[in-house]
Amino acid sequence: MLLNIDYFSRKAIFAFFAMSLLHSSADAGDDAIENFTAIIASKQLCGFTVNMQMVSISVNSLIGTIESVSPGGEHWSEVQRNSDRIEILTQTSEGRISFCNRVKSEMSSFFDATVKFDNSVKEVPIAKTIVRTDSNFYFHLMNQLSCTAKPNPTTSFLHLNSLKLIDIHKNRGADSVSCFDIDGGLDIEGLRFDFICGFSEDRLIWDLFPDLYRRAPGTSPGESISLGANTSPKKLKEWWQSRGVAGNPQFSSYTSHIDHMSEGISEIGCSPF
Repeated sequence: MLLNIDYFSRKAIFAFFAMSLLHSSADAGDDAIENFTAIIASKQLCGFTVNMQMVSISVNSLIGTIESVSPGGEHWSEVQRNSDRIEILTQTSEGRISFCNRVKSEMSSFFDATVKFDNSVKEVPIAKTIVRTDSNFYFHLMNQLSCTAKPNPTTSFLHLNSLKLIDIHKNRGADSVSCFDIDGGLDIEGLRFDFICGFSEDRLIWDLFPDLYRRAPGTSPGESISLGANTSPKKLKEWWQSRGVAGNPQFSSYTSHIDHMSEGISEIGCSPF
C-alpha cells in the first residue's frame, strides 16, 4: 500500500508509526492509537486544522479502519483512555502549550501548514472541565441551546451542582433569571463557558429547589437556558455554526439566540423571546 501513496502520505505514516506522543509502548499499534487520539484532540485543544485524509490513510495502514477508532469500534475504549490522559496532561496552560507544540512539531504532516500555534494561549485561562462530545450532558446541552428540546435549565443546574462546578446557593441572577458561575469554566469543543443562566416556570420546582429560582416582579422571562462566554458574538456564532446543530420546528415559539451581554462577554441560549 505504501507504494501507492505520495511522499507526504508516507511521511505521515512514518510519523504515525514512529512517534509516541503520550508514552513509549512496546506495541506499535498502541502508539498509533495514541497518536491518532492526540491529533484529533489537537483540533479542540490547539485549534489545528487536521488533514483527515492523511489520518484515514495512516489509520487504515496501521490500525485497521477509521471505524475501529470511532465510537463503538474495536479500539474506541483505547481512544477514550488516551483522551482521559490528554485531558490530565493539558489541565494547565503550560501543559496545554507543551502538548500543542509537541504535536505540531512531531506530527506536522497531519496539519494545515499555514496554521501556527499561538503561544499567547498561555494568557488565556484554560477551562477546568471538558465536556465530552459523547456524553449525555453534551447532547442535553446541544438540544437545549438549539431549542430542539424545550428549555429545562433545572437538569443542567443540578448536574453541574453535583459535579461541584456551580454552587446553587450562590445565585447571582436578576429579574427572575438565575445565573451561576461555573467554577474553572466549562470547555465545550474548544470554547470556554464561565456561567450558566436559566428560568423555570414550574412552581413545584421552585418549592423543591428554592435556591435555584426566585420570581421577581414583572413579566416572566419564560422557560429559558443560556451559557455565557468571554468572547465576542461573532466568535460565539462561528463556534455554534461549526457544531452544525439546527433547531426543531416543533418548538418554533422558542428561539436559539446569541447576544452581546457586556464588554467581551456573550451568551448563547434558548428562550421564548
